[in-house]
Amino acid sequence: MELKGQTCIIIASGPSLALEHYSDLKIARDSGLPVIVVNSTIEVAPWADAIYAADIGWWRYNQTKVIKSVERWTGSESAATLYKCKYHPIKVKPGHNSGANAIELIANVFKSPRILLLGFDVSVELGVHHHQDHKNSHNPSPERCAKWHPQFRSVKELIGSTEIINCSRFSALSIFPRMQIEEAILK
Repeated sequence: MELKGQTCIIIASGPSLALEHYSDLKIARDSGLPVIVVNSTIEVAPWADAIYAADIGWWRYNQTKVIKSVERWTGSESAATLYKCKYHPIKVKPGHNSGANAIELIANVFKSPRILLLGFDVSVELGVHHHQDHKNSHNPSPERCAKWHPQFRSVKELIGSTEIINCSRFSALSIFPRMQIEEAILK
C-alpha cells in the first residue's frame, strides 16, 4: 500500500489496545488506511503495511516476526544494515520512544496530512504492554513514561501542520485531541 500523502494509523504497544478484545485492530485493518505498527505490535497485526522499531536490540531478537511484505523502518543505522530496514535518523529529542519517532517519520517522510494513534497509553496504569514484556530492550515504567511526555511535545514541534488524533481507549498523552477510532476514520 502506498503510504505517502495519506491519512495513516500508527498502532503502539499500550495495554489499552487489548481492551475490547483488540476490536480497534479490526477497525484499523478494515479501514483501508495504511497501518504502521510499533515494535512488538507486529505480533497482533502481522498484516500491517510498515513497522517502526528504533533500537537494534528489538530487531536483534524480533526481526523474524516481521513478514517480508512489511516495510521495515528504524532509527538505528546498525539495524538498518543488519536487518534490511530503511533508516530514518531520530529527530525527536530526547528520542527514545519508538511511537514518538514513528509519528515524526510518518508526518515528515511520508507527508501524512493526518495520523490516527492507537495504543499510545504513555502510562503503566493499565499495565506495561498489550503484549509480553520486551526481553532485550526497555519496558515502560512510571519514570520512563514521565520522560516520554517531553518527547511527544518535541514531536508536536517537528510535524508542522500534520493533524494528530489520539484514538487510544486510554491515554495519559494529552497534547493531541482525542476521538474514537470509528469517528476519526469517518472524519
